[in-house]
Amino acid sequence: MTEQRNRGSGPIRSRLKDSLILGALLPLVTACNPGFLIDEEFSTSLSSFCAPLKPHGHEQLVSQGKVSLLGEGLKFQPEQEESLVSLKSASQVAEGDFTSLMIPEGTSLVGTVDLNCLEGGLEEQGPNMILSLKLAETSERIPGIQQQAFTLTTAQDIPYLELVTQANEDLCLISLSSDVEAFLQMTPNDPRFAEQTDMRNIELVRGRELGFNDQEITSEVILAVIDTGVDYNHPDLREQMWSGRGRSFVGDNTDPMDNHFHGTHVAGLAAAASNNGVGISGVGTRQVKIMALKVFEGASGSLAPIVNAVNFATDQGAHVINMSLGTGAPSPALRDALIRATDNGVVVFVAAGNDGQSLAQRPTYPALYSDIPGVITVGSINAQNSEISGFSNFSPTAVQILAPGSNGAQGVLSTVPTSFNATGYASRINNNPIQGTSMAAPIAAGAGALVVGYLRSKGHIVTPALVESMIKDAAIKDAQLSSRAQDGNRLSLARLAEFVTQNANAGLRIVQQPRDQILPLNGNIRLEVLMSEPNAQLNYQWFKNGERLAEATSATLEVVGFDSEDAGEYWVEVRSSNSRWLPGNKFRLELTPDGFGC
Repeated sequence: MTEQRNRGSGPIRSRLKDSLILGALLPLVTACNPGFLIDEEFSTSLSSFCAPLKPHGHEQLVSQGKVSLLGEGLKFQPEQEESLVSLKSASQVAEGDFTSLMIPEGTSLVGTVDLNCLEGGLEEQGPNMILSLKLAETSERIPGIQQQAFTLTTAQDIPYLELVTQANEDLCLISLSSDVEAFLQMTPNDPRFAEQTDMRNIELVRGRELGFNDQEITSEVILAVIDTGVDYNHPDLREQMWSGRGRSFVGDNTDPMDNHFHGTHVAGLAAAASNNGVGISGVGTRQVKIMALKVFEGASGSLAPIVNAVNFATDQGAHVINMSLGTGAPSPALRDALIRATDNGVVVFVAAGNDGQSLAQRPTYPALYSDIPGVITVGSINAQNSEISGFSNFSPTAVQILAPGSNGAQGVLSTVPTSFNATGYASRINNNPIQGTSMAAPIAAGAGALVVGYLRSKGHIVTPALVESMIKDAAIKDAQLSSRAQDGNRLSLARLAEFVTQNANAGLRIVQQPRDQILPLNGNIRLEVLMSEPNAQLNYQWFKNGERLAEATSATLEVVGFDSEDAGEYWVEVRSSNSRWLPGNKFRLELTPDGFGC
């Protein structure tokens, strides 16, 4: 008797081999015609059989006995063309005849099992508890509970009625239903979040739900704000400050405290603490830390502090820089500093300027340095209607992304020094709205910091060009804005989160051959990219220690006659035919006393 109670042992296991085989968790398969699902009333008219797809959380159920399945997870046994629902099948279901319904391979199910029933009297109940036993094999049992839910997946197409029969005859099965995806409720509890039209415009809440949240982003991201400084004692910013706080490059001390308001306002949009019950929410999560770099004491200043601040951010390990500033003259020194920053892995966001003109007619820098891969120029839209802000500079080539920088006549709400406004927040100054590409840039920079943080948290290599590509590829393509920014790109945090999380988990990995061996000096090594979609049309570029290997542009990299010059860190950037960049993992090759290893 004891042996039979051990899962998968004795005669019961042999019976399971000939029964319904179920496996691991996979997503549901869409049923009916795409965009439709079975109407819960099962009216006899064909027109009511398929109802328009409703938002998640409102799908209808097909229920019989212990089994309740989402209608969208079912399909019909094909009688004509697989892509069509036959009239015969539709009328059968309308009349309550489920003989043609199939549960597709890969359908995820949740079954609740009475564990006391399962542990008692197996000899008597064994033939009638096949599903319960199989469910209980999928994961460890939780001590202290009588009824436990288990998740499993169909390994092949199964007739709906066959599953219903097995479930209803199973004495220990309480219920069997479709698995569904649940989301954390990510709307911040910051009391003034409802006033942040800009965050609604970029779909911040949905972006949080899709992966840009504190649970998924666990690696710190340092965002340097090159501006008038930051009020690092602000209640919505003090927990978001970088451990080194920052530095002033002007005045008679190095304290980066903001004695204006601009830098604090910018910092709040990018990374004010979210969901802390205070004030507003910035774009960034709690792992996005603000490096305050003060280069202005008022509304203007000289170039040298700005160049020094860019170099400081690069040398101190910043991942993202925001520059809500500009000048009408080109600067080789500033351009060189930006190239150095991006070469060292820093993504730079710059404001397009507030002249309301084309950058071709009104050159503005560093906005026109967006030809440097990883320097991203940001124009402004009105958060209320997503139209271009009247003050925003524009260019169909130099401006890569548009983000909210105005909010009608109200101005953009963000943090300000408490010495400037006792509440610590403002959207207007002297009865004029606070607005500008200065506000749009940090919103985009906060989004860039989330891309960096998510990829770093998942162990991926992050390059400025990769971040730029992802932000542009995931943007809303607004045809009405195509003369104002590349492809009319408009920031959506929801689309960006979905794009990044899907591509970060796209199955790209590097494998080594030979593996797990110590080879002699002058041995050979082969690195190969494996993809979850092997038939995709991809372009490859290999790097070693940050340097592009010009000839290494295939899925395979071979090093013949390995020696000390070949030691280092290798990785690959992969671009698919639809312009989606897929991040690769690092692969370190080092010499060992007996040869080399990985």
